[in-house]
Amino acid sequence: MAEAASGPIAVATSGTTPVVDVLNPGFLGFPGWDTGYRAKIKTVGSAPLSVMHIGHSIAFGEEAGDTMGQGYGFLFRSAAMAKYGAFGDFWSAGLQTSINGSVSSFFPYTFSGTGTSAQEDGQGYGQGYAPSGFGTSHDVTFDPTKLGAPGSAGALAYNFTAMDILACHFNASGTWTWAVDGGAPTTVTNTSNDGLLTRIPLTGLSSGQHTLTFSSFSAQTAMVLAGVATYTGAAGGFAYANVAQPGQTAAAALQGAPLTNIQGYQSAGSPTGFGYPAGPDLALIEFGVNDLSQFKTPFADPGSFGILLRQLIAALRRANPTVSIVLVSSWCGPGGNYTDDSGFGQSAVWHLYEDEMQKAAQRAGLGILSLEQRWGSTPVAQGFISAGTAHHPTTAGHADIFNALWTELS
Repeated sequence: MAEAASGPIAVATSGTTPVVDVLNPGFLGFPGWDTGYRAKIKTVGSAPLSVMHIGHSIAFGEEAGDTMGQGYGFLFRSAAMAKYGAFGDFWSAGLQTSINGSVSSFFPYTFSGTGTSAQEDGQGYGQGYAPSGFGTSHDVTFDPTKLGAPGSAGALAYNFTAMDILACHFNASGTWTWAVDGGAPTTVTNTSNDGLLTRIPLTGLSSGQHTLTFSSFSAQTAMVLAGVATYTGAAGGFAYANVAQPGQTAAAALQGAPLTNIQGYQSAGSPTGFGYPAGPDLALIEFGVNDLSQFKTPFADPGSFGILLRQLIAALRRANPTVSIVLVSSWCGPGGNYTDDSGFGQSAVWHLYEDEMQKAAQRAGLGILSLEQRWGSTPVAQGFISAGTAHHPTTAGHADIFNALWTELS
């Protein structure tokens, strides 16, 4: 727990009694919740400190003034890189207007050519991208210059010397191409259709900004792009992977192949050390609101939500037994006129989902940030939520979530 100027006030720990930081409202941690993360901070100069951010639209950064500039996860990324230096990033293919609209000026992916974009499951790594127009006239480009000039105020970019392509294949004989900086394309011929992630490492690049263009897809399922990882070449530093997906439920995100990929598998049932971004040192998880909106749908009820959350925690700890985990419980008032944001029809049973988060945190020794405890009954009046936006935080709300997390994790 971060030390405040006068020292944090906390209850004593014993067994499963949580540490409550009264100087940071809404946050509590069960014994040992940050042990692994603290240990990795001590070696950040020589080894990477990696964070994976998993969840729905709020984790993605929606309703902040700029998703990538002001969403709480990317604020955490910027602060951590300023303090520890940059090791690298995983840039989910969902970071493009073709999938999520014009919610960020920093989106590094562009879509062009005939046809229209098509969203496919990124198999545990956010929103994957599968083309719906085929041939050389259709492409997807990763362009890091859209992240701002390295070193300029507010920029997310840095110079890098290596990249990884992370993709899934659902067509065993499909072909597609990739090209660096507009050079000659390299053709990939698939050898499986298992949907598990594959990695194509690109090393030995000059230090700078490099583009990647994907094209010549023989079929829509020839390649689903999960994203691109970039590396500065530093031995240590901070690494961030936002794999959240707007509209996502735990039921849709955490069944089957996604959990397998998060554990770092490259072949079914056999962990083979897949590497970054699998096996993070810290996982930030925010799910539940979209499950709540489907309260009576199979696999979205509170009990099923709790099971899926426990499976996710287990998968993360199979990939990295010392991973520290923080659950973010979204603000979701009881509906009606009881708070200054009326919410939606199922809001009255939100506490059942939060109860599942509390139980998971207690069993597994996690940290948990409850925005309902932090913001109380007047989040709109405080400027943290805009009324009628389905509980999505404002820019100020995202900043406050970041402050709560950074207080504990800086």
